[in-house]
Amino acid sequence: MRGTSAGQNLTIHEWAGLWNRGERYRVGERVLLFLYSPSRLGLTSPVAGPIGRFAIKDAGEILLTPLHIHLLATDPILGGKTIAPYADFSLAVQRSSREE
Repeated sequence: MRGTSAGQNLTIHEWAGLWNRGERYRVGERVLLFLYSPSRLGLTSPVAGPIGRFAIKDAGEILLTPLHIHLLATDPILGGKTIAPYADFSLAVQRSSREE
């Protein structure tokens, strides 16, 4: 959505404690992350932990966890969905960022 281009490699420097808590990534895993701006040490993490991390299906659809579903229940675009087309997800994020 912002910050990277398709096919671009992105290196994320996270606090080692996140790895120990089980917040890990696998080679080839497709995720959409909302990241905090890097700290003075260059470290970042997903916004609100697991809330800022979304798995992406092979078809490019965004998977919503039960926590995401609960938090987005009143969203007119994403409310009640377990899988959202990327275009719908992007539209909901853009709309939300304009409202802030």
